[in-house]
Amino acid sequence: MCEREKLPKLETNGKLINFQEEINGVIESLLEENELNITDINNLIYAVATLMTQTLNGPSKETKIEEMLSTGK
Repeated sequence: MCEREKLPKLETNGKLINFQEEINGVIESLLEENELNITDINNLIYAVATLMTQTLNGPSKETKIEEMLSTGK
């Protein structure tokens, strides 16, 4: 397995728990429907963790405002 960027730890809260439960359900159904090898499973889990991190640790409102001001949009 290639070296991957470490993901930041997420703060446990209700939003994270709901997101995890929803994603775990999707992963379980994928595993039931397909015969995935361990590499595919690892890639799937890393991709989901990346998506969760980006979604839950998205840019703050201040960052969005600064970006809008700097680009003039």
